[in-house]
Amino acid sequence: MTTTAARVTAVQESFAQYISRISMRLALPTGGIVALLVILLNTDRSAVPLSDDLRSFVPVAFAYMLVTAGLLVIGITLIERAFRELQLSLVQGTLLAVLGSTAFTFWVVGDAMRLDTRKLLTLVVVILASGVYLTLIAIDDPQWWRVSFSYLGKLESNVNWLFNATLIFTGILLLIWYSYFMSDYRILLRHGIADARWAMVIRVGLLWIGVGVMIVGLF
Repeated sequence: MTTTAARVTAVQESFAQYISRISMRLALPTGGIVALLVILLNTDRSAVPLSDDLRSFVPVAFAYMLVTAGLLVIGITLIERAFRELQLSLVQGTLLAVLGSTAFTFWVVGDAMRLDTRKLLTLVVVILASGVYLTLIAIDDPQWWRVSFSYLGKLESNVNWLFNATLIFTGILLLIWYSYFMSDYRILLRHGIADARWAMVIRVGLLWIGVGVMIVGLF
């Protein structure tokens, strides 16, 4: 009787424990398979956004990867907190993991395939806010705010690399968003919806915002 109970206990684990154990084994090959399927299934149907421009495609894909990883961590943490005493067999855990990851992947891929100016700007804001938040919770000086906000990126800060990398990456994404925005803006100009007198100001202003954010991160 004791042996049977021990075996049952051994094959049961919480959802978070199961995910953490199996995710490293399956994450990379699954991601590669999903990416390949997305590209192959959309050939000659709907173009993969930015696939013809690797300089834009790689940063945006990396940004989606970061957001996806963050959402997974948050989701698993919330599930674990909500069902603390839940014990799952390997079959139950596998089934729930497959269903959850399938639905989540479907949503992420669908959102990425419908990338537009608004969604790209949302992605930029999420990356910037997340990077700054992680910097704030990881900094070793709780009174950094007594100096200035720029202290986060100074050499004296233990997380200056994270803050500066966030700004540089955000600047790159802003420049990619700039090309999206200007494409839409030119359409508005052709239809007479936007005022052409402000075209140069908007073009130069937005361009320098992206460049300026990168410069702040670099220096």
